[in-house]
Formats: sequence, C-alpha cells, structure tokens
Amino acid sequence: MARIASIAAFAFAFSGSDVFAAQNHRAFRFGHRQEPETASMAPAAQPDNATLEADAEETTPTAAGAAPANAWNLESMNFNAWDLPELELRERATALQTNGAAAPRSERELRMLIAASAGRHDDLPSTRATWNPQLQPGNIAIAAAWTIPQLKPVRNRTCSICNYLDGNALAAGVAVQLQKRSADADVLILSIGDLARYNVGGAYHTNWLAWTCYANRWGAAVRIVDPGDVPDCPQYKDWFFRRVCTVKLIVKGLLGNGADMQKELQLAHLPKWIFTVDGDTIPLNGNMAVSHFTDQAGDKDVLFIERFRNGEIAAGTIMFRTNSYSAKFLEGWESLEATAASVPFSNSDNGALHLHLVSELRDEIQFPVSTYKSADQLIKWLRHQYALSGDIPTYDRFVASAKLALGPKRVFKHIQIYRRGNGFCEDDDMWSDGIKPSAQSRGPASRWICIHGAKNAKRDLVDKIGQTCVDSVSSCRASVFECGESVPADAARHLIEAVRSYPAHRMGAPFNDISDCYPNCSLDLDAHQWAALQPGLQKNAECSTPVWGCCCQSNSSAAFLEMMR
Repeated sequence: MARIASIAAFAFAFSGSDVFAAQNHRAFRFGHRQEPETASMAPAAQPDNATLEADAEETTPTAAGAAPANAWNLESMNFNAWDLPELELRERATALQTNGAAAPRSERELRMLIAASAGRHDDLPSTRATWNPQLQPGNIAIAAAWTIPQLKPVRNRTCSICNYLDGNALAAGVAVQLQKRSADADVLILSIGDLARYNVGGAYHTNWLAWTCYANRWGAAVRIVDPGDVPDCPQYKDWFFRRVCTVKLIVKGLLGNGADMQKELQLAHLPKWIFTVDGDTIPLNGNMAVSHFTDQAGDKDVLFIERFRNGEIAAGTIMFRTNSYSAKFLEGWESLEATAASVPFSNSDNGALHLHLVSELRDEIQFPVSTYKSADQLIKWLRHQYALSGDIPTYDRFVASAKLALGPKRVFKHIQIYRRGNGFCEDDDMWSDGIKPSAQSRGPASRWICIHGAKNAKRDLVDKIGQTCVDSVSSCRASVFECGESVPADAARHLIEAVRSYPAHRMGAPFNDISDCYPNCSLDLDAHQWAALQPGLQKNAECSTPVWGCCCQSNSSAAFLEMMR
C-alpha cells in the first residue's frame, strides 16, 4: 500500500490581520515513493543528547499489509511524545476515523492528518472532540481542510527528496511589511524534521513562519525536508544521522550544474550556501543577512558555532558551501553513525562531530597535544574518551578532550568555528541569571541571525517578548530583535557585562576565554587566552571521576580558580 503522499490544499489565514489575503496558498510540495518492505509503527527512540534538544520524534512506516487501509488501530498508537494532550489527540483521530478518512500508514502521517484537521495551535481545550473550522481570535486556522485525498501508488517514479515544505510558496501571499533585499539570493535555508511539527498546530509553526518571513526579506530559498521522505538515506535508529545524510544528499545533488536537485526542490537559483537550522531556532535579527557571515568567510567551506554554556561545537546550525568539500565532510561525519551507536551517551551526531572535526583537521593541529605527538595517537585517545561517555559529565570530559586537541585555532583551511558568543546563532539559555538573547533588541546581540531553544512559541517566546511581538514576527511585520517588549535601555551594556563575567559551568569550557575581548574577539584564541584555557582543558580531559561542573571533581568555578593559582 502506498502512503498518503500529498495534501491537496492547505489554506492559511491569520485572524485579525491581512497577512494571508487568500485561502489557497499551497504550502506543501510533495513527491511520492514506495514504502520499504519492512518497518515498525513504533516511534523511534529518542537519541541521547547532553543539551536536551529533542529536535524531532521520528517514526517509520508500518509493514506492507500489516493492516487494512481503513483499520485505525488507535490503541497501539503512542501519543506520549506529541505536542498535544493525549486525550485530545485520540479524540481528533477518532473524529477523522468517523468521518471516513483513510488510516495512516505511519505515526508521522497521523500527525499530518491531525495537524490538517485541527487547524489550531497547541492550546485547544482537551474536551474538543470535533473540529469547527471557524476562525478563532489569535489562532491560525485552515479553511475546509477535512478532505485529504489519498493518491494512487506511483511505482515508477524515482525521487531524491520526495516530500518537503516550501516556505517561499507559503509566504508568496504574505503582505510582507519589511524591506525586501536580495543579498541572500544564493542561500538555501534548510531545516530537517517532521513536517507536522512545522505545520499548523505543531510546536515549531511560529518558528517556521518567522523563517519564511526572514527568507523572503533577503531573497533566500527556505525548505523543510523530512528524512523519512529521502529514500536514499538509511533509516538509522539515531534520527540525527538521518539529518546528516539528508543534508549530504542535498549538497551532493547541487554539485555541478545541480539541475535535477534544483528542479526537485523548485529552487529559483542554484544556492552557493546552505544554512541548516534546527526546528527550535527562530530568526532574531531580521536585518542580519546570512551573506554577512559567508562573505566574511572568504574561501572557507563550512562554518560552525561554539556553544556558550559548554564549549561544544553545535551540530544543527551550520553554514555549508555547496561544493565537494562540504559533501565529503558530511559523508565522513555520517560514517560515524555506527561508532556513535556503540557509545552509551553519544550525544548522537553532535558527539560524533567533535571526533570527525579532529580527524578532519589532523594535519592542521599543533602538536604535541598533551602527551600525544602524532595525529594517529591523538585520534585513538579521543575515540577512547568518546567510548567512555556514559552521562553528561563524562561526555563533557570528551568535549574537553576534543577542544584540547583543536588547540587555540578556530580558523582552518576549509573550516571556521566561530567562538562562543561571536557566531551567527546563540542558545537562548546561554545564561543562568535570566538574561535571554530573545529579549535583546540592541547592542552586540544584533550579530545573531537566530536563537536556538524556542521549542514552543507560547511557552518559550510569549513570556519573553510578549504576544504582540510574537504576532508581528509570525506575520512578517518585524523580527524578534525589532519588536521585543520592555527591553531596558541598558540591555546592551548588561549583555556585555554578563558575557564577560560569566563563570565556568561545564568541563568543555573551564575558563571564560572571551572575558577580556567580547564583543570584539579575534577569530583564533590569542596566546594569553589559550594559556588560561589550556590547563583546565588538560585537567578535565584527564579526569578519572568527572562530575557536573566546570572542573574535575568539582561543581564550582571557585575550585577551578584555586587550581589555576
């Protein structure tokens, strides 16, 4: 049996605004593919992740012939990890079944059906058993979305990306009230995830609307691809490696003249850069173009950012030049899937990224590193450190080992790693004292294109920037940076002081190496900064009993300062 491969008409409208003037903007572009012969209905296990990022819950389709097309086996469906209350989800599924909708072939399809039928944000009362398509104040609605046709199997067509969400098509009817520019016409903003989470009713819907506004403002393309709809990528148990594979295939498909991939993703221009963003990121400063960073990068091919809290190099928000080096880098990263699977607390692709970076940069590392005088010895030791990662403290020890191996350099032949707080995106929980990048509207925060950690707009944004600002962001009237409410006049000064005085909290960053330079730090660590950071990384990398905190056998920065004396 073929899965549902298309949603015919999604008609979006914003209540109380003229953002969507018409009701028939086609936001989805779909292809079709046959189902794998065997798979499971159960949701995939959540990957280990030290930064607690559950970016997506993925599922695989049911086995062919597992149940008749009209059999809704609701009792076996797992609703626990969804964004809505279980009772409401079961009521919506029951209503769909009662109205004659064909049973989904996977939990992901069920999500899409429910999102389409609900047409609402995730704050509906759980007692609502039927759908009323009338517009409700403050909510996004889908008009006449009950009918979702099930297409006949298409057995002869092949496709690389068989399903994706096209943000440019969605925003085509938006009355954009921001000045349009074209600096990013050669950029593809790409998010990899479960399409239902980005669509109406999903936790990332506001984020998605904001990215479509940002992309249209700068002339960039914006797409969301579900790895489950990329038949050439293995359905790894670890979802995050499916993400790596998907990005790799898109980069490879755009090499040369890239005509087939360009046509498949319906891109107006062949992108020179791909900016990958996590689902829980949202644009912060709409006036900061991706090209600001890609132009500065010169001949570099891959641009990373360093997390402020723990010194980790982020795996979800990256800029890739669409060339053979990026494809090769992604291929090598993906090849570590089995290695990561054998590590008790691998942190999925993010942990593997550190191992891959050190291996990739082996010829540019300054030796000796600790007692290791060759790249082979160093990488063997780092693999050992990774294999011992069983919880967050031991994972942080591994990160400290990788950062020690990289040394003071952050700019390499093909790769640049933006230092903590100096990159193009920042975690919204970078401080523990309540200062949030999402609440900044001036000063050095203007360099951040995006913030990470907005997993639910109502919970994570409204309390910080206000409902009016969230509505403005969702309707292309402003970016978060431009409309935040109640931002104190001294926010810029407070931001600089907070960054410079931030105490060490995690073993991967046992010293605040930007305390003397933010917001105008050099690209590489200077000799003084490395002399202050290196002893802590060395001690943490050699720690036999790591605990939560900045330092070996310590959970306080005071112990590190004592160690440094």
